[in-house]
Amino acid sequence: MNSVSEHHNADDQAAEPAWRGLRLLATSRTATLAVAVCALLLTLAVTMSLSGAASEWLVVGFAAPCVVLIPVTLHLMGRLRREVAERQFNDLHDDLTTLPNRRHFYSVVNDRIANTGLQPFAVVLLGLDRFKDVNDTLGYGRGDEVLREVGRRIEHTLRESDLVARLGGDEFGILLWGVADEDAARNAVEKIQAGFAFPIALNDISVAVEASMGIALAPIHGEDPSTLLHRADVAMNAAKGVNAGVLVYDASVESGATERLGMFAELRRAIDEQELVLYYQPKALLIDGTVDAVEALVRWQHPERGLVPPNLFIPFAEETGLITQLTLWVVDEALRQAHEWRTQGTAIAISVNISAKNLRDKALCADIAGLMRKWSADADWLCLEITESAVMEDPQGAVENLTGLADMGLELALDDYGTGHSSLTYLKRLPLSELKIDRSFVSNFTGDQTDALIISSTIELSHSLGMRVVAEGVETEADWLGLQVLGCDIAQGYFLGRPMPAGDLMHWLQESGRARPEPAGTITAGRD
Repeated sequence: MNSVSEHHNADDQAAEPAWRGLRLLATSRTATLAVAVCALLLTLAVTMSLSGAASEWLVVGFAAPCVVLIPVTLHLMGRLRREVAERQFNDLHDDLTTLPNRRHFYSVVNDRIANTGLQPFAVVLLGLDRFKDVNDTLGYGRGDEVLREVGRRIEHTLRESDLVARLGGDEFGILLWGVADEDAARNAVEKIQAGFAFPIALNDISVAVEASMGIALAPIHGEDPSTLLHRADVAMNAAKGVNAGVLVYDASVESGATERLGMFAELRRAIDEQELVLYYQPKALLIDGTVDAVEALVRWQHPERGLVPPNLFIPFAEETGLITQLTLWVVDEALRQAHEWRTQGTAIAISVNISAKNLRDKALCADIAGLMRKWSADADWLCLEITESAVMEDPQGAVENLTGLADMGLELALDDYGTGHSSLTYLKRLPLSELKIDRSFVSNFTGDQTDALIISSTIELSHSLGMRVVAEGVETEADWLGLQVLGCDIAQGYFLGRPMPAGDLMHWLQESGRARPEPAGTITAGRD
Protein backbone atom coordinates (compact mmCIF):
# COMPACT_ATOMS: atom_id res chain seq x y z
CA MET A 1 0.00 0.00 0.00
CA ASN A 2 2.79 2.45 0.87
CA SER A 3 4.61 1.97 -2.46
CA VAL A 4 1.43 2.49 -4.47
CA SER A 5 0.61 5.59 -2.48
CA GLU A 6 4.12 6.96 -2.95
CA HIS A 7 3.94 6.23 -6.69
CA HIS A 8 0.73 8.19 -7.02
CA ASN A 9 2.17 11.03 -4.97
CA ALA A 10 5.20 11.18 -7.24
CA ASP A 11 2.98 11.28 -10.33
CA ASP A 12 0.87 14.01 -8.79
CA GLN A 13 3.92 16.08 -7.94
CA ALA A 14 5.33 15.69 -11.46
CA ALA A 15 2.02 16.68 -13.02
CA GLU A 16 1.48 19.66 -10.73
CA PRO A 17 3.55 22.24 -12.70
CA ALA A 18 1.77 21.27 -15.94
CA TRP A 19 -1.58 21.38 -14.19
CA ARG A 20 -0.86 24.86 -12.80
CA GLY A 21 -0.17 26.08 -16.33
CA LEU A 22 -3.31 24.49 -17.69
CA ARG A 23 -5.31 25.88 -14.76
CA LEU A 24 -4.17 29.37 -15.78
CA LEU A 25 -5.32 28.62 -19.30
CA ALA A 26 -8.65 27.42 -17.95
CA THR A 27 -9.49 30.54 -15.99
CA SER A 28 -12.66 32.12 -17.26
CA ARG A 29 -11.23 35.02 -19.30
CA THR A 30 -8.16 33.15 -20.60
CA ALA A 31 -10.20 30.13 -21.62
CA THR A 32 -12.83 32.25 -23.35
CA LEU A 33 -10.12 34.13 -25.24
CA ALA A 34 -8.41 30.85 -26.18
CA VAL A 35 -11.63 29.42 -27.56
CA ALA A 36 -12.30 32.65 -29.49
CA VAL A 37 -8.79 32.65 -31.02
CA CYS A 38 -9.15 28.99 -31.96
CA ALA A 39 -12.51 29.67 -33.54
CA LEU A 40 -10.95 32.56 -35.55
CA LEU A 41 -8.05 30.37 -36.68
CA LEU A 42 -10.44 27.62 -37.75
CA THR A 43 -12.51 30.14 -39.66
CA LEU A 44 -9.38 31.43 -41.43
CA ALA A 45 -8.30 27.86 -42.18
CA VAL A 46 -11.66 26.97 -43.70
CA THR A 47 -11.75 30.23 -45.67
CA MET A 48 -8.23 29.68 -47.02
CA SER A 49 -9.05 26.12 -47.87
CA LEU A 50 -12.19 27.04 -49.79
CA SER A 51 -10.50 29.92 -51.62
CA GLY A 52 -7.36 28.00 -52.36
CA ALA A 53 -5.34 30.90 -51.00
CA ALA A 54 -3.11 28.64 -48.96
CA SER A 55 -1.57 25.25 -49.28
CA GLU A 56 -3.17 22.22 -47.69
CA TRP A 57 -0.35 21.93 -45.13
CA LEU A 58 -0.80 25.53 -44.02
CA VAL A 59 -4.52 24.97 -43.51
CA VAL A 60 -3.80 21.87 -41.46
CA GLY A 61 -1.22 23.84 -39.47
CA PHE A 62 -3.88 26.39 -38.55
CA ALA A 63 -6.62 23.90 -37.80
CA ALA A 64 -4.89 21.03 -35.98
CA PRO A 65 -3.88 22.85 -32.75
CA CYS A 66 -7.36 24.36 -32.49
CA VAL A 67 -9.08 21.01 -32.88
CA VAL A 68 -7.03 19.72 -29.92
CA LEU A 69 -7.00 22.90 -27.82
CA ILE A 70 -10.75 23.66 -27.85
CA PRO A 71 -11.98 20.39 -26.20
CA VAL A 72 -9.05 20.41 -23.76
CA THR A 73 -9.83 23.97 -22.75
CA LEU A 74 -13.54 23.24 -22.40
CA HIS A 75 -12.76 20.19 -20.28
CA LEU A 76 -10.49 22.21 -18.02
CA MET A 77 -13.10 24.93 -17.72
CA GLY A 78 -15.60 22.33 -16.52
CA ARG A 79 -13.09 20.93 -14.08
CA LEU A 80 -12.30 24.37 -12.72
CA ARG A 81 -15.98 25.17 -12.29
CA ARG A 82 -16.43 21.94 -10.33
CA GLU A 83 -13.44 22.84 -8.14
CA VAL A 84 -14.85 26.31 -7.52
CA ALA A 85 -18.26 24.86 -6.66
CA GLU A 86 -16.64 22.34 -4.29
CA ARG A 87 -14.57 25.05 -2.64
CA GLN A 88 -17.65 27.23 -2.20
CA PHE A 89 -19.52 24.29 -0.65
CA ASN A 90 -16.64 23.57 1.74
CA ASP A 91 -16.44 27.23 2.72
CA LEU A 92 -20.10 27.17 3.77
CA HIS A 93 -20.38 23.68 5.26
CA ASP A 94 -18.92 21.79 8.19
CA ASP A 95 -16.33 19.18 7.22
CA LEU A 96 -17.47 16.61 9.78
CA THR A 97 -21.26 16.66 9.42
CA THR A 98 -21.60 18.36 5.98
CA LEU A 99 -24.20 20.61 7.63
CA PRO A 100 -24.07 24.37 7.01
CA ASN A 101 -21.43 26.07 9.16
CA ARG A 102 -21.54 29.29 11.19
CA ARG A 103 -20.82 31.52 8.15
CA HIS A 104 -23.63 29.89 6.15
CA PHE A 105 -26.01 30.20 9.12
CA TYR A 106 -25.33 33.93 9.44
CA SER A 107 -25.70 34.39 5.67
CA VAL A 108 -29.07 32.62 5.50
CA VAL A 109 -30.50 34.56 8.44
CA ASN A 110 -29.32 37.87 6.97
CA ASP A 111 -30.73 36.98 3.54
CA ARG A 112 -34.09 35.97 5.01
CA ILE A 113 -34.30 39.27 6.90
CA ALA A 114 -33.29 41.29 3.82
CA ASN A 115 -35.74 39.52 1.50
CA THR A 116 -38.79 39.23 3.77
CA GLY A 117 -38.41 42.07 6.24
CA LEU A 118 -38.26 41.26 9.93
CA GLN A 119 -40.69 38.36 9.84
CA PRO A 120 -40.81 36.57 13.22
CA PHE A 121 -38.45 33.62 13.65
CA ALA A 122 -36.54 31.84 16.40
CA VAL A 123 -32.86 31.03 16.77
CA VAL A 124 -32.08 28.00 18.91
CA LEU A 125 -28.62 27.13 20.18
CA LEU A 126 -28.21 23.47 21.12
CA GLY A 127 -25.25 22.20 23.12
CA LEU A 128 -24.67 18.58 24.10
CA ASP A 129 -24.41 17.87 27.82
CA ARG A 130 -21.18 16.29 29.09
CA PHE A 131 -19.96 15.65 25.54
CA LYS A 132 -16.37 15.95 26.75
CA ASP A 133 -16.95 12.76 28.72
CA VAL A 134 -17.82 10.95 25.47
CA ASN A 135 -14.54 12.06 23.87
CA ASP A 136 -12.51 11.29 27.00
CA THR A 137 -14.09 7.87 27.54
CA LEU A 138 -14.73 6.58 24.01
CA GLY A 139 -12.23 8.59 21.97
CA TYR A 140 -12.59 11.38 19.43
CA GLY A 141 -13.54 9.01 16.61
CA ARG A 142 -16.64 7.85 18.46
CA GLY A 143 -17.32 11.45 19.46
CA ASP A 144 -17.34 12.44 15.78
CA GLU A 145 -19.85 9.66 15.05
CA VAL A 146 -22.11 11.02 17.78
CA LEU A 147 -21.93 14.55 16.32
CA ARG A 148 -22.84 13.30 12.85
CA GLU A 149 -25.83 11.37 14.18
CA VAL A 150 -26.97 14.33 16.30
CA GLY A 151 -26.93 16.51 13.18
CA ARG A 152 -28.99 13.95 11.25
CA ARG A 153 -31.55 13.66 14.04
CA ILE A 154 -32.01 17.40 14.33
CA GLU A 155 -32.31 17.77 10.56
CA HIS A 156 -34.94 15.02 10.46
CA THR A 157 -37.24 16.98 12.81
CA LEU A 158 -37.13 20.28 10.89
CA ARG A 159 -39.33 21.70 8.13
CA GLU A 160 -38.00 22.69 4.72
CA SER A 161 -38.05 26.34 5.73
CA ASP A 162 -35.89 25.66 8.81
CA LEU A 163 -32.14 25.26 8.97
CA VAL A 164 -29.64 23.49 11.23
CA ALA A 165 -25.92 24.32 11.23
CA ARG A 166 -22.99 23.02 13.22
CA LEU A 167 -21.45 26.11 14.75
CA GLY A 168 -18.43 24.36 16.26
CA GLY A 169 -17.58 21.79 18.92
CA ASP A 170 -20.77 20.23 20.25
CA GLU A 171 -22.98 23.24 19.43
CA PHE A 172 -25.64 23.43 16.73
CA GLY A 173 -27.55 26.51 15.59
CA ILE A 174 -31.16 26.07 14.46
CA LEU A 175 -33.28 28.56 12.53
CA LEU A 176 -37.03 28.11 13.03
CA TRP A 177 -38.61 30.32 10.39
CA GLY A 178 -42.00 31.89 11.04
CA VAL A 179 -42.03 30.96 14.74
CA ALA A 180 -43.64 33.97 16.33
CA ASP A 181 -43.80 33.29 20.07
CA GLU A 182 -42.38 31.27 22.95
CA ASP A 183 -45.07 28.56 22.84
CA ALA A 184 -44.50 27.88 19.15
CA ALA A 185 -40.73 27.78 19.71
CA ARG A 186 -41.08 25.34 22.60
CA ASN A 187 -43.35 23.08 20.52
CA ALA A 188 -40.72 22.96 17.78
CA VAL A 189 -37.94 22.33 20.29
CA GLU A 190 -39.91 19.46 21.87
CA LYS A 191 -39.71 17.64 18.52
CA ILE A 192 -35.95 18.14 18.52
CA GLN A 193 -35.75 16.81 22.09
CA ALA A 194 -37.76 13.76 21.08
CA GLY A 195 -34.97 12.93 18.65
CA PHE A 196 -32.69 12.30 21.64
CA ALA A 197 -35.10 9.84 23.30
CA PHE A 198 -33.16 6.84 22.00
CA PRO A 199 -29.43 6.17 22.52
CA ILE A 200 -27.05 6.49 19.60
CA ALA A 201 -25.79 3.06 18.50
CA LEU A 202 -22.05 2.96 17.77
CA ASN A 203 -21.53 -0.62 16.63
CA ASP A 204 -20.66 -2.31 19.92
CA ILE A 205 -21.94 0.38 22.29
CA SER A 206 -24.94 2.68 22.77
CA VAL A 207 -24.47 6.26 23.94
CA ALA A 208 -27.29 8.16 25.65
CA VAL A 209 -27.13 11.79 24.55
CA GLU A 210 -28.77 14.76 26.23
CA ALA A 211 -28.76 18.38 25.16
CA SER A 212 -29.51 21.83 26.55
CA MET A 213 -31.11 24.46 24.34
CA GLY A 214 -31.49 28.22 24.49
CA ILE A 215 -34.11 30.09 22.47
CA ALA A 216 -33.99 33.70 21.23
CA LEU A 217 -36.97 35.20 19.37
CA ALA A 218 -36.79 37.79 16.60
CA PRO A 219 -37.51 40.66 16.70
CA ILE A 220 -38.21 40.51 20.47
CA HIS A 221 -34.68 39.55 21.53
CA GLY A 222 -32.72 40.92 18.59
CA GLU A 223 -32.81 41.81 14.90
CA ASP A 224 -29.56 40.33 13.63
CA PRO A 225 -28.00 36.85 13.79
CA SER A 226 -25.09 37.90 16.01
CA THR A 227 -27.33 39.30 18.76
CA LEU A 228 -29.79 36.43 18.53
CA LEU A 229 -27.09 33.75 18.71
CA HIS A 230 -25.47 35.49 21.66
CA ARG A 231 -28.74 35.59 23.57
CA ALA A 232 -29.60 32.02 22.65
CA ASP A 233 -26.15 31.09 23.99
CA VAL A 234 -26.88 32.89 27.27
CA ALA A 235 -30.16 30.99 27.60
CA MET A 236 -28.52 27.66 26.74
CA ASN A 237 -25.80 28.08 29.36
CA ALA A 238 -28.44 29.02 31.92
CA ALA A 239 -30.36 25.85 31.00
CA LYS A 240 -27.22 23.79 31.54
CA GLY A 241 -26.61 25.47 34.89
CA VAL A 242 -30.01 24.55 36.32
CA ASN A 243 -30.46 21.33 34.31
CA ALA A 244 -33.61 22.77 32.72
CA GLY A 245 -33.19 21.31 29.24
CA VAL A 246 -34.64 24.37 27.47
CA LEU A 247 -34.84 28.04 28.42
CA VAL A 248 -35.99 31.13 26.52
CA TYR A 249 -33.75 34.17 26.75
CA ASP A 250 -34.53 36.64 29.49
CA ALA A 251 -32.60 39.78 30.41
CA SER A 252 -32.28 38.56 34.00
CA VAL A 253 -30.60 35.40 32.68
CA GLU A 254 -27.93 37.50 30.97
CA SER A 255 -27.43 39.46 34.17
CA GLY A 256 -26.85 36.15 35.97
CA ALA A 257 -24.38 35.10 33.28
CA THR A 258 -22.47 38.35 33.80
CA GLU A 259 -22.37 37.66 37.52
CA ARG A 260 -21.06 34.13 36.90
CA LEU A 261 -18.35 35.51 34.63
CA GLY A 262 -17.39 37.96 37.36
CA MET A 263 -17.33 35.17 39.94
CA PHE A 264 -15.10 33.09 37.66
CA ALA A 265 -12.58 35.93 37.50
CA GLU A 266 -12.80 36.50 41.27
CA LEU A 267 -12.30 32.83 42.13
CA ARG A 268 -9.34 32.53 39.78
CA ARG A 269 -7.85 35.63 41.42
CA ALA A 270 -8.57 34.14 44.86
CA ILE A 271 -6.54 31.04 43.97
CA ASP A 272 -3.67 33.11 42.56
CA GLU A 273 -3.60 35.71 45.35
CA GLN A 274 -3.99 33.43 48.39
CA GLU A 275 -7.50 34.48 49.39
CA LEU A 276 -8.35 30.84 50.20
CA VAL A 277 -7.72 29.36 53.64
CA LEU A 278 -7.94 25.90 55.18
CA TYR A 279 -9.89 25.21 58.37
CA TYR A 280 -9.32 21.95 60.26
CA GLN A 281 -11.82 19.71 62.05
CA PRO A 282 -10.43 17.05 64.42
CA LYS A 283 -10.95 13.31 64.06
CA ALA A 284 -10.39 11.11 67.10
CA LEU A 285 -9.75 7.45 67.81
CA LEU A 286 -12.83 6.02 69.50
CA ILE A 287 -10.72 3.63 71.57
CA ASP A 288 -9.07 6.39 73.65
CA GLY A 289 -10.23 9.77 72.34
CA THR A 290 -6.88 10.95 71.05
CA VAL A 291 -6.90 12.90 67.83
CA ASP A 292 -5.79 10.68 65.01
CA ALA A 293 -6.61 13.05 62.18
CA VAL A 294 -8.29 16.29 61.20
CA GLU A 295 -10.27 17.27 58.14
CA ALA A 296 -9.26 20.57 56.59
CA LEU A 297 -12.05 22.45 54.85
CA VAL A 298 -11.36 25.13 52.26
CA ARG A 299 -12.86 28.58 52.79
CA TRP A 300 -12.75 31.73 50.64
CA GLN A 301 -11.70 34.86 52.49
CA HIS A 302 -13.36 37.30 50.09
CA PRO A 303 -12.18 40.93 50.48
CA GLU A 304 -15.77 42.24 50.36
CA ARG A 305 -18.06 39.32 51.21
CA GLY A 306 -16.04 37.97 54.10
CA LEU A 307 -15.65 34.22 54.72
CA VAL A 308 -17.45 32.39 51.90
CA PRO A 309 -18.38 28.74 52.68
CA PRO A 310 -17.44 26.04 50.17
CA ASN A 311 -20.99 25.18 49.12
CA LEU A 312 -21.16 28.61 47.44
CA PHE A 313 -18.07 28.20 45.24
CA ILE A 314 -17.06 24.52 45.00
CA PRO A 315 -19.95 23.57 42.62
CA PHE A 316 -19.13 26.63 40.51
CA ALA A 317 -15.47 25.60 40.38
CA GLU A 318 -16.48 22.14 39.20
CA GLU A 319 -18.74 23.56 36.46
CA THR A 320 -16.14 25.97 35.11
CA GLY A 321 -13.08 23.73 35.32
CA LEU A 322 -11.40 25.75 38.08
CA ILE A 323 -11.66 22.70 40.35
CA THR A 324 -8.31 21.43 39.05
CA GLN A 325 -6.48 24.61 40.09
CA LEU A 326 -8.42 24.71 43.35
CA THR A 327 -7.59 21.11 44.26
CA LEU A 328 -3.91 21.59 43.52
CA TRP A 329 -3.92 24.74 45.67
CA VAL A 330 -5.44 22.75 48.57
CA VAL A 331 -2.84 19.97 48.18
CA ASP A 332 -0.04 22.53 48.09
CA GLU A 333 -1.32 24.42 51.14
CA ALA A 334 -2.01 21.20 53.06
CA LEU A 335 1.54 19.94 52.47
CA ARG A 336 2.93 23.33 53.45
CA GLN A 337 0.97 23.17 56.70
CA ALA A 338 2.05 19.58 57.36
CA HIS A 339 5.66 20.65 56.84
CA GLU A 340 5.22 23.56 59.26
CA TRP A 341 3.66 21.33 61.92
CA ARG A 342 6.54 18.90 61.63
CA THR A 343 9.06 21.67 62.20
CA GLN A 344 7.12 22.41 65.43
CA GLY A 345 7.26 18.79 66.53
CA THR A 346 3.73 17.71 65.56
CA ALA A 347 3.64 15.03 62.87
CA ILE A 348 0.23 15.16 61.21
CA ALA A 349 -0.52 13.99 57.67
CA ILE A 350 -3.01 15.70 55.39
CA SER A 351 -5.66 14.32 53.07
CA VAL A 352 -7.41 16.23 50.25
CA ASN A 353 -10.81 15.68 48.69
CA ILE A 354 -10.66 14.78 45.01
CA SER A 355 -13.63 15.53 42.74
CA ALA A 356 -14.93 13.46 39.83
CA LYS A 357 -13.24 15.88 37.42
CA ASN A 358 -9.92 15.43 39.24
CA LEU A 359 -10.25 11.65 38.95
CA ARG A 360 -10.56 11.97 35.16
CA ASP A 361 -7.46 14.16 34.94
CA LYS A 362 -4.62 12.13 33.46
CA ALA A 363 -2.09 14.55 35.00
CA LEU A 364 -3.39 14.06 38.57
CA CYS A 365 -0.71 11.63 39.75
CA ALA A 366 2.13 13.64 38.23
CA ASP A 367 0.81 16.92 39.66
CA ILE A 368 0.53 15.54 43.19
CA ALA A 369 3.93 13.88 42.96
CA GLY A 370 5.43 17.24 41.94
CA LEU A 371 3.91 18.99 44.96
CA MET A 372 5.17 16.27 47.29
CA ARG A 373 8.67 16.77 45.93
CA LYS A 374 8.30 20.51 46.44
CA TRP A 375 7.74 20.02 50.20
CA SER A 376 9.98 16.93 50.52
CA ALA A 377 6.88 15.13 51.78
CA ASP A 378 6.68 11.44 52.55
CA ALA A 379 3.63 9.48 51.40
CA ASP A 380 2.22 9.29 54.94
CA TRP A 381 1.81 13.07 54.99
CA LEU A 382 -1.15 12.86 52.61
CA CYS A 383 -4.45 10.96 52.34
CA LEU A 384 -6.80 11.62 49.44
CA GLU A 385 -10.58 11.44 49.87
CA ILE A 386 -12.98 10.55 47.06
CA THR A 387 -16.74 10.11 46.96
CA GLU A 388 -18.35 6.94 45.66
CA SER A 389 -20.40 9.00 43.17
CA ALA A 390 -17.13 10.37 41.73
CA VAL A 391 -15.81 6.84 41.31
CA MET A 392 -19.00 5.58 39.66
CA GLU A 393 -19.00 8.39 37.05
CA ASP A 394 -16.03 6.78 35.32
CA PRO A 395 -15.05 3.55 37.14
CA GLN A 396 -12.27 2.56 34.75
CA GLY A 397 -10.60 5.96 34.75
CA ALA A 398 -11.00 6.22 38.54
CA VAL A 399 -9.37 2.85 39.12
CA GLU A 400 -6.41 3.81 36.93
CA ASN A 401 -5.77 7.10 38.74
CA LEU A 402 -6.40 5.65 42.21
CA THR A 403 -4.06 2.76 41.51
CA GLY A 404 -1.39 5.24 40.44
CA LEU A 405 -1.85 7.25 43.63
CA ALA A 406 -1.75 4.10 45.78
CA ASP A 407 1.44 3.02 44.01
CA MET A 408 2.95 6.31 45.24
CA GLY A 409 2.23 5.09 48.78
CA LEU A 410 -0.66 7.48 49.41
CA GLU A 411 -3.63 6.41 51.51
CA LEU A 412 -7.07 6.71 49.93
CA ALA A 413 -10.36 7.23 51.75
CA LEU A 414 -13.93 6.84 50.52
CA ASP A 415 -16.04 9.79 51.69
CA ASP A 416 -19.85 9.97 52.17
CA TYR A 417 -20.25 6.20 51.93
CA GLY A 418 -23.89 5.11 51.64
CA THR A 419 -25.12 8.09 49.61
CA GLY A 420 -24.26 6.70 46.16
CA HIS A 421 -24.91 3.48 44.27
CA SER A 422 -21.75 1.46 44.84
CA SER A 423 -21.30 -1.59 47.01
CA LEU A 424 -18.47 -2.95 49.09
CA THR A 425 -18.25 -5.84 46.61
CA TYR A 426 -17.30 -3.33 43.91
CA LEU A 427 -15.23 -1.14 46.21
CA LYS A 428 -12.93 -4.03 47.09
CA ARG A 429 -11.41 -3.45 43.64
CA LEU A 430 -10.23 -0.02 44.78
CA PRO A 431 -7.00 0.45 46.77
CA LEU A 432 -8.78 2.05 49.75
CA SER A 433 -7.46 2.41 53.29
CA GLU A 434 -10.39 4.18 54.92
CA LEU A 435 -14.17 4.33 54.62
CA LYS A 436 -16.21 7.24 55.98
CA ILE A 437 -19.86 6.54 56.84
CA ASP A 438 -22.07 9.46 55.82
CA ARG A 439 -23.57 11.61 58.58
CA SER A 440 -27.10 10.76 57.39
CA PHE A 441 -26.67 7.28 58.94
CA VAL A 442 -24.86 8.49 62.05
CA SER A 443 -27.13 11.37 63.09
CA ASN A 444 -29.94 9.15 64.43
CA PHE A 445 -28.53 5.63 64.65
CA THR A 446 -28.92 5.45 68.46
CA GLY A 447 -32.69 5.67 68.03
CA ASP A 448 -33.02 3.86 64.70
CA GLN A 449 -32.28 0.14 64.56
CA THR A 450 -32.06 0.15 60.77
CA ASP A 451 -29.31 2.80 60.72
CA ALA A 452 -27.52 0.98 63.55
CA LEU A 453 -27.64 -2.28 61.56
CA ILE A 454 -26.31 -0.55 58.44
CA ILE A 455 -23.42 0.98 60.39
CA SER A 456 -22.62 -2.31 62.13
CA SER A 457 -22.63 -4.27 58.85
CA THR A 458 -20.51 -1.64 57.11
CA ILE A 459 -17.93 -1.71 59.92
CA GLU A 460 -17.71 -5.51 59.83
CA LEU A 461 -17.37 -5.69 56.04
CA SER A 462 -14.87 -2.80 55.92
CA HIS A 463 -12.66 -4.44 58.54
CA SER A 464 -12.78 -7.70 56.59
CA LEU A 465 -11.49 -5.75 53.56
CA GLY A 466 -8.67 -4.20 55.62
CA MET A 467 -10.16 -0.69 55.88
CA ARG A 468 -10.57 1.46 58.97
CA VAL A 469 -13.96 3.15 59.45
CA VAL A 470 -14.70 6.80 60.22
CA ALA A 471 -18.13 7.97 61.38
CA GLU A 472 -19.01 11.51 60.26
CA GLY A 473 -21.52 13.76 62.03
CA VAL A 474 -20.87 12.61 65.61
CA GLU A 475 -22.60 15.31 67.67
CA THR A 476 -23.47 13.77 71.06
CA GLU A 477 -21.89 11.62 73.72
CA ALA A 478 -24.54 8.98 72.99
CA ASP A 479 -23.29 8.84 69.39
CA TRP A 480 -19.73 8.44 70.63
CA LEU A 481 -20.52 5.63 73.06
CA GLY A 482 -22.77 3.83 70.56
CA LEU A 483 -20.05 3.84 67.90
CA GLN A 484 -17.58 2.45 70.43
CA VAL A 485 -19.94 -0.48 71.03
CA LEU A 486 -20.30 -1.11 67.29
CA GLY A 487 -16.51 -1.26 66.85
CA CYS A 488 -16.05 1.90 64.77
CA ASP A 489 -12.46 3.16 64.60
CA ILE A 490 -12.63 6.97 64.30
CA ALA A 491 -15.21 9.69 65.00
CA GLN A 492 -15.58 13.17 63.53
CA GLY A 493 -18.17 15.83 64.31
CA TYR A 494 -19.17 18.76 66.49
CA PHE A 495 -18.99 16.59 69.65
CA LEU A 496 -15.23 16.79 69.21
CA GLY A 497 -14.91 20.23 67.66
CA ARG A 498 -15.86 22.51 64.80
CA PRO A 499 -13.51 23.39 61.92
CA MET A 500 -10.86 25.88 63.08
CA PRO A 501 -7.75 27.64 61.75
CA ALA A 502 -4.44 25.79 62.01
CA GLY A 503 -3.20 27.92 64.93
CA ASP A 504 -6.42 27.42 66.90
CA LEU A 505 -6.21 23.67 66.27
CA MET A 506 -2.77 23.44 67.89
CA HIS A 507 -4.01 25.43 70.89
CA TRP A 508 -7.12 23.20 71.15
CA LEU A 509 -5.05 20.02 71.04
CA GLN A 510 -2.85 21.26 73.89
CA GLU A 511 -5.78 22.46 76.01
CA SER A 512 -7.93 19.35 75.47
CA GLY A 513 -5.11 16.89 76.03
CA ARG A 514 -6.21 14.97 72.93
CA ALA A 515 -2.93 15.33 71.06
CA ARG A 516 -1.21 12.03 70.39
CA PRO A 517 2.04 11.62 72.29
CA GLU A 518 3.89 10.31 69.26
CA PRO A 519 3.70 10.95 65.49
CA ALA A 520 0.79 9.21 63.76
CA GLY A 521 -2.52 9.89 62.18
CA THR A 522 -4.08 11.39 59.13
CA ILE A 523 -5.32 14.92 58.66
CA THR A 524 -7.95 15.31 56.00
CA ALA A 525 -7.82 18.43 53.87
CA GLY A 526 -10.43 19.39 51.37
CA ARG A 527 -13.92 20.81 51.48
CA ASP A 528 -17.34 20.20 53.04
